[in-house]
Amino acid sequence: MILPASWEQVPLIRTARREGAWVLACDENPEAAGREEADAFETIAPRNLSGLLDAARRHKIEAVATDECDYSVYAAAYLAAKLDLPGPTLYAAAAGTNKRLQRERCKDAGLPQPEFAACSSLEEAQAATNRLRPPVVVKPVDNRGSFGVSVVEEPGQLREAFLDAVTHSHSREVLIERYIEGTVLTVEGFGFGRTHQSMTLSSKIMLPGRHKVAVQLIYPAEISDRDRQRVLDLHTKVAEACGFLTGPTHGEYILDKKGGLFLIEIANRGCGALISPLVVPILSGLDVCSAILRQALGRAPKPPEPPEGGRAAVLDFFGFPPGTITRFEGLDEVRKAPGILDARIMARAGDPIPPSVNALTRHGFILAEGRDRSEALDRARTALKSLRGIYADGSSVTPRDAASLAEAR
Repeated sequence: MILPASWEQVPLIRTARREGAWVLACDENPEAAGREEADAFETIAPRNLSGLLDAARRHKIEAVATDECDYSVYAAAYLAAKLDLPGPTLYAAAAGTNKRLQRERCKDAGLPQPEFAACSSLEEAQAATNRLRPPVVVKPVDNRGSFGVSVVEEPGQLREAFLDAVTHSHSREVLIERYIEGTVLTVEGFGFGRTHQSMTLSSKIMLPGRHKVAVQLIYPAEISDRDRQRVLDLHTKVAEACGFLTGPTHGEYILDKKGGLFLIEIANRGCGALISPLVVPILSGLDVCSAILRQALGRAPKPPEPPEGGRAAVLDFFGFPPGTITRFEGLDEVRKAPGILDARIMARAGDPIPPSVNALTRHGFILAEGRDRSEALDRARTALKSLRGIYADGSSVTPRDAASLAEAR
């Protein structure tokens, strides 16, 4: 059983079938991209644990696997526990889907992170904001991506930010955290059972403003070798503190101007937008999809040997100007360009183009690789020129790349 079955899980489904497995895919979207890739499909949301358990029993599944989805990590851990299958523990899954619990475990381990407070009322949030002093970050305790996350720079913004976070918090609990400014970094790692290995590191560019939406990840990160090792070591310590000793891990960190290093958050799954199945293998030598499936079947994957010769990659999000685009052209051409691993348009033809305020409202991305950062960036930007949005009057527009989006904001 593979959870869920969106385009981000298609590489995992394909790998499982290529390795001889019969695959049941489950997703709340009846038109999920993985439906046609799997042997069987059921429309079940990842939070519907009883529905997933019923499907697993009916189909007599022997393994459960997931990647790039926080909700499904807990579902996989639950199914593994109920059916006595290999998989992540509920102890680990809880920390991966609850940021308060994650913060508390890292605090107990003495690991560096922003000061924080968990709040269930506006009054508690106000008291925490007064104590920490703006700017502060307001976020849901248990959601994914940047849903409901905003920066409060002055007291008058707190009410709106708190209510937005509550809307996106399944537990109706909200975290208030001290805002730390600096370089945002992401780490991809993997838990091999008894040990965790941190493998790849990227610099992350965020849109400025109250809603911090990622628009670019550059591998390897543009920091010193000393800082690189510090981040990789911290990620392993954080993963171990949270119990993430099975499967992929994805962590985000801040390196401030004084050299301070702080955990933003960590998840027991790979980075989305196909970083986990496409980029991590190129840079680390680990076939993430195969490693996930081996663990799901009770077999131990081997830690990777880093490939010889440097490689680089970039995840470059792009955006269209406001308006209603009736169709998009050039995507197939972009995907065939040299060094392009994948490209996606998330905006829907015929709908008004939304502002990018979270992961789901980004308009699209290009994923490219090269011998170094410069080549990967050049390939992404060159390929982007082939993409066009067509308006009803026949006029066309080329999307803006990550650098242009950041300047425009």
